[in-house]
Amino acid sequence: MYPGHPNLLPAITIDDPHELTESFRKPKLGREGANISIVGAGMETATGGVYGEEGFVYQLLDPLPQFDDMRPALARGSSATRRPASASARPPDW
Repeated sequence: MYPGHPNLLPAITIDDPHELTESFRKPKLGREGANISIVGAGMETATGGVYGEEGFVYQLLDPLPQFDDMRPALARGSSATRRPASASARPPDW
């Protein structure tokens, strides 16, 4: 919808994301964190799950920056528990 927007990462829905050499693969329909694959320079990891029958979306991998050997980590809030979102710093290999 907004190609080239500075706050959006490129994403495609084809079966072979040859344009994206480093990417996330996420199911079109699923639960948060299930069936996600990450392919980057020298690494590949995946989470398990039963989702993905509808297909996948591939999104550019853009790692968070490091500050004093730490990466920012964001946690979303929960309306069910009324806990607010939070932010912290974690080591890059955490």
